[in-house]
Amino acid sequence: MPDSKAFDDFRRRDAGRNIFDCAPYYTKASARVEFERKLGQTLCDAPEIRDIARRIRELTGAPMRFEDFDAKAQAKIIDEQVGIGGADECLNSRDTLDAHVLATLIKAEASHYDDPHAPDKHRRRNMFNAAPHPENPMHPWNLREFDVPIAQIKSPVQLPDRIRDVMQSRWETLRHNPAGEDAFLKVLAHAGADRVMREDGFTACRDVVDYMFRCDLDERRKLLHDVLDITWSTAEYTDDEDNGRWLNPIGSHVRQHRTGDRSNMVRTSDRNDPAIGTWAFGAILHDKPVISGPSGHTLRYLNHYAQCREIAAYSGDVSDWPSLAEARMVMMANLMPPKNHHSYHEIMSASIGVSDGTEMLHYRDRATYADLNDTALGAKLLGKLKDEARQMPADAQVKE
Repeated sequence: MPDSKAFDDFRRRDAGRNIFDCAPYYTKASARVEFERKLGQTLCDAPEIRDIARRIRELTGAPMRFEDFDAKAQAKIIDEQVGIGGADECLNSRDTLDAHVLATLIKAEASHYDDPHAPDKHRRRNMFNAAPHPENPMHPWNLREFDVPIAQIKSPVQLPDRIRDVMQSRWETLRHNPAGEDAFLKVLAHAGADRVMREDGFTACRDVVDYMFRCDLDERRKLLHDVLDITWSTAEYTDDEDNGRWLNPIGSHVRQHRTGDRSNMVRTSDRNDPAIGTWAFGAILHDKPVISGPSGHTLRYLNHYAQCREIAAYSGDVSDWPSLAEARMVMMANLMPPKNHHSYHEIMSASIGVSDGTEMLHYRDRATYADLNDTALGAKLLGKLKDEARQMPADAQVKE
């Protein structure tokens, strides 16, 4: 258990900055971001991972073709085309990793799986949100707020530099519109985020973060979502997909998703929920990158698959089914950089304690990526990155 006093000492080292931007964590975690991007790309490009995702989809009883979903599920897939990678592929019954994961999750998240005894009857009632182990940061139920939308942050200190830089770059592009100040004001007015500009004038609004904090909450949302397109992930690696991306407002070259990197801020404390600070300090302690907090998608996907595997084992042999550790790698391929929805640490943390009655998932080696060696495929893919890992800075090297 991380020491709270040590966390407070760390926080005070560089007051005035987001804690995840502080040394020595930032330097080490940044090196690992690059490793995780290579790892994630290797996973999502591996045909074996796609095949495991397809197999899990079949074994859990998720429809394999769009026309076999019920009307409610079909409507959800169509609606998700704007925001979720894999939706267009699922709609067109394509054989891709993201399509198989999305189809499985749509089946798992159906309303008939809602738990009547869920802690909050209005939110996350799906039974697969139960976190079965006390070491799982979401235990006992996936209701903790590990992240917060950018529009809702209380202080500029909470904003990481990478988000600030993206916001300012897009703001500068708009401010220096060749058509002049009036064209810029029209963009803001169209979105309903022009009040501050009209009151304070063009020259007083050079800094977008300062501008945002002079807006009310509704204006902030419009500024971020409709003017700066901040709610969209901006990973440009889409080689593993077969999507047209024709609905993406940023462009077809950008992966569609409204959560993850550049849309939500990971929190480092909550006076009413110590588990949030404990989890954040654990990431810092082990130099592991964070993107958007422990992965609820991972928890639901693995819980659902584990239950299907356990039930099938009562009446038959499931030795040829993918293991839970292999299913976890599917989630890594679906969520990790370059897709930028969740980091390795966030996926591994969310998986702790998931069990099918025989196999239980653990996160044993939090300082490295050695848990990938739990499967032959994971060891093979990790070995493929061995040379790249050795080229990392000595203080951020990945041990096998």
